[in-house]
Amino acid sequence: MLVRRLLPGLEHTRLFHPLRDTYLRTCNRRYWRDCVEGPRRFYREFVGKGSCVFDIGANVGECARAFLSLGASRVVAVEPTPHLAEKLKYMGDKRLAVVPCAIDKQAGTVQFHVSNFDTLNSISKEWIGRVSDEVDGQFPKWIGTANVEARTLDSLIQEYGKPDFIKIDVEGHELETLQGLTEAPKYLGFEFHSVLIETALACLRQPCFSKTARFDYLIGEPYGQSVLALPKWATAEQMSEIARTKLATGRLYGDIFVRS
Repeated sequence: MLVRRLLPGLEHTRLFHPLRDTYLRTCNRRYWRDCVEGPRRFYREFVGKGSCVFDIGANVGECARAFLSLGASRVVAVEPTPHLAEKLKYMGDKRLAVVPCAIDKQAGTVQFHVSNFDTLNSISKEWIGRVSDEVDGQFPKWIGTANVEARTLDSLIQEYGKPDFIKIDVEGHELETLQGLTEAPKYLGFEFHSVLIETALACLRQPCFSKTARFDYLIGEPYGQSVLALPKWATAEQMSEIARTKLATGRLYGDIFVRS
């Protein structure tokens, strides 16, 4: 199809996203349903008209676009992978702020490991050492490293204001990301992996979450799903027990959500 052949040459122009949407709607409807429309259906519980959202680990921007479509007045898309951050800048929405950096517990410079799978790029050496077990039938190759700027969530709040929702997808670096946050917003979600369940347990104990915070979770991608796993939000202690008994086996991954 002509549109598909044209897309690679238009990645750094404002034509890319409209033409890509046309291609997906007509020729890859499954991807459009699951990865474009799916996030909109799921995240409407956390994002609405006028919301401010931090998308930490924005990648190609599917979630950022979902947040904008749900009426967010500001989406701060943080992405340390240079070519992905560059693509995000051409989404052409004035409500979107692209921040090309990593998020850590303190400001500075960090070593960022780049894979042939963009979704696996990470700061975490532990993640890199174990991630090959996470990709069914495929083995990622680590093709390089880069020293990238690191900021804290608190510094983003100082610049852009307190968000209503923070989405954290940073491949094993969740704990350090939360350690740079003094007070969690109304809603926050961070990724977990069964092979790194101790990281998730440490995240649940972070002081940025108040004693009255409540937790829920979702296994797999939040695409094509509309409800969380629990019938009601759990305490940190209850969520920790669930993580130990239900989320620490096999090769599970998903997201833990926090309501302050």
